[in-house]
Amino acid sequence: MKSKNIVLAPKCIWGPGKIENCFRKNFQIKGELKQAILRIFCDTGYTLFFNGRFVVSLDEWCNTRDYDVTPFLVNGENSVAVIGFNHAGHRGLAVELSVSMESGNTLSVVSDATWKTLAEERWGWREVDFDDSAWAHASELPNATIGAEQWKGRPGSDPTKIIPYLTGSPFFPGPIPKCAPGTPFYSLKRTGFSVPAEIEDIIGPDYQANLEMFPKNVLHPVKIAETFNGNGSMVNAKALLSPGKSKGAKIRAPEMAGGPQVILDFGGEIAGYLRLRIASDGFSRVRLHYGETLSECLHLPPRTALLTRMITEDYDVAPGTREMESIVRQGFRFVKIEFFDCESKVELSDVSVKTSSYPVNYLGYFSCSDRSLNAIWQAARKTLHLCMQEYYLDGIKRDRFMWVGDTRLEALVNYYLFGDAELFKYCWRGAAASQSSDGGIGSALGEGTSILWDYVAWWIIALQDYYRHTGDHTFIKELSTPINQAAAWLISKRDPADGLIRIPDEKGHGWFYTLNGKAGKDPEFNALFKRAMAAAAETADLTGKKSLGEKYRAQAAQTKRALTKLPPPHDDPGTMTNSLASFDLTETMFRAGKATEALAFIKARWQPMLDCGSDSFWEALPEIGETPFAEKKKWDAYNYRSHCHGWTAGPALSLPAEVVGIKPVLPGFALFEVRPQLGGLAFAKAVVPSPHGLIAVSMSIKDGVFEETLLIPRGCNANVFLPKRQGSPKVFVDGKEIAPAQYDLAEPDYFRLEIKTAGTHRFRSE
Repeated sequence: MKSKNIVLAPKCIWGPGKIENCFRKNFQIKGELKQAILRIFCDTGYTLFFNGRFVVSLDEWCNTRDYDVTPFLVNGENSVAVIGFNHAGHRGLAVELSVSMESGNTLSVVSDATWKTLAEERWGWREVDFDDSAWAHASELPNATIGAEQWKGRPGSDPTKIIPYLTGSPFFPGPIPKCAPGTPFYSLKRTGFSVPAEIEDIIGPDYQANLEMFPKNVLHPVKIAETFNGNGSMVNAKALLSPGKSKGAKIRAPEMAGGPQVILDFGGEIAGYLRLRIASDGFSRVRLHYGETLSECLHLPPRTALLTRMITEDYDVAPGTREMESIVRQGFRFVKIEFFDCESKVELSDVSVKTSSYPVNYLGYFSCSDRSLNAIWQAARKTLHLCMQEYYLDGIKRDRFMWVGDTRLEALVNYYLFGDAELFKYCWRGAAASQSSDGGIGSALGEGTSILWDYVAWWIIALQDYYRHTGDHTFIKELSTPINQAAAWLISKRDPADGLIRIPDEKGHGWFYTLNGKAGKDPEFNALFKRAMAAAAETADLTGKKSLGEKYRAQAAQTKRALTKLPPPHDDPGTMTNSLASFDLTETMFRAGKATEALAFIKARWQPMLDCGSDSFWEALPEIGETPFAEKKKWDAYNYRSHCHGWTAGPALSLPAEVVGIKPVLPGFALFEVRPQLGGLAFAKAVVPSPHGLIAVSMSIKDGVFEETLLIPRGCNANVFLPKRQGSPKVFVDGKEIAPAQYDLAEPDYFRLEIKTAGTHRFRSE
């Protein structure tokens, strides 16, 4: 790479393979990047990656293209990797990357003999840190092979021909680059975490084991679900379960279709990139069909199910020993690998998945005397973490969108599990960036999405959630204008006479006004409108806009009065299958002090999914009393729906926040409360990350005696609520009995104590 105004001409290069070669080059960028345009040509096609991220794949005769690759690059070490194809003729590969810096400097990276090459893929070769020292240097071909018509001008010299990267949509893994620029998924690094001695004393060794549950970088299949010889044969398929210890499965697939197939089970839901080692003397064709359920791999998806088309990949594999890695991240448990039209025998070995995990530590923790609730909490954590990728996804299989309503709950649960703020900020900035001119917020990330009225309300409420749990007022101020525009948009929909919004009747199929097809002056939606106005008032006060705050509070008060004249929303717990509504109903039970009923409801709604072998939670929950089967060999709604859906992670919030009772009172947990609702549990433990440090609680009740140990981080105060018992109560703090004057007796069910000293405290009421 050369700097400041030095422009190098690219060389046509090639490697040792006649038909296909892998090329890579590392380079440095120092400083703030303004724009990076890549021009590339290869006779007759190429697949391009920057820093391990897929950019584009193109296989056609005339393929000189200019691509805007700005968001794929970083300040520091970068890598470009290209698979070059030669299916006819031979003019090699030519690459020129032009990088414009904010400083005014121009950096240039061109193809030449310094590039490294190998005829066969190796796992990890696209990444910056891959060791290519054993690879050969590329050979330079005569410059004339580029041809005058193939390479005119420089990258970006004709702005109308620059292919932009596509943001906000998961549906284009082909010739259009798809990128989420600036996402913390790529910029953050997971740091190590040592368990403080205080946490070890309160929680025990289980907390360290909790940290170590973070997904492994590479996972292997645990069993073979099905095999089919078809028009060919597969021998030694069991070798696929012993990576690196055997020669692999031997495959013959001479026919054009219907070749041998194997369905591998990875034992649980995963998100990542499938890896295969394929060895053959000739070309082979392989088809990958993914499924969250076994039946997805045994049936073609319905033709009307557009979203299921994303889970099949086809590859033509050149001769040699190739360590392939799929270019599209998939969410699945099962994968069907089918071979067909292979000229020679094929050996398949070392099937694995390179996992895709957002870089957080598993700081949150929950455990109690009910094993079912513990399993539900762990599955909820896994579900949410899998759905944290470049942005919050509703599901890793479908839709692979950031829906505003889903993300509001996902972010709220995240505060209790991981304490991460960056992903939410990225998503909400993205939603604000595409706000409509009249103030409406799109229902999903990206341009041109529908505007669902309830999701506009949730977008505002989620910012209130964020501030309460992080204490970050700077971000609220950053989005002050979009917040007020969205609030004004909602107010414009209400009837000034009573302050209620009347939702028009649907004018067609699908969603247009609200997610759940509401119409009229719906009490549930207007209660949400009231919440949004209260949230907007809080954020307006925070940004110094007191008059706007008063306006929003007045609107909330008017809507609240009008709501008393509407019938309450009716929810039937026995038939409710919407997981978001189920979470809301759970929270309603806890607010009413019905902890026993709430815990029974959580177990009735979420446990059946675990009973049928799932380890993540589904978009559509089974009805109470229904026994679902994750591996039914027929196509139905369970197969089409998402089996790892972020908004179903609600119990991972309810259990520490309601059962143990840890909630912020002041923003950022500067003051928090611990108000337990054990609901018949003998004990419960929880750790909740806060901006000040970890809050840890262990509590138990036996023979009417309640005991609690609490760690208060430095910079925090706590309101501690100890359950009352009948008779002559005694209350102890750190081993000393305290007089009634030292605690608040106003609470009907609790003794309330204010603790203003950080550190570990022990409480007892009897």
